[in-house]
Amino acid sequence: MRAISEQELHFGVFGMPDLIMDGRLSASHEYREILEALVGKSHPMKSEALRGIVRDEVSAKSTPLMVELSSVLNANWADLDEHRRKYGNGRGRDHHMAVRRIRRALAKAKA
Repeated sequence: MRAISEQELHFGVFGMPDLIMDGRLSASHEYREILEALVGKSHPMKSEALRGIVRDEVSAKSTPLMVELSSVLNANWADLDEHRRKYGNGRGRDHHMAVRRIRRALAKAKA
């Protein structure tokens, strides 16, 4: 078990969703509240456990921005899992292509 740092959360968990949401996430006060609630919490070393903790914290807030963040997080994690399944850890993910792919998937899901 180890504590979650603010940098790990911002860059490791919320970095890609912030790109997808065009910076609206990092500018919101709800995002600050989530960071404050999560910083310092202990979690197992598995990324699935961290995803669960983040998912619970985001779903506790029912604002439109948090609902959008929840769908973006889920789409990002699905895309990341697919990339890892396909390439393993040997090939980095093209973030610009991932942003476009996830935005298309979210638009298709809304339609």
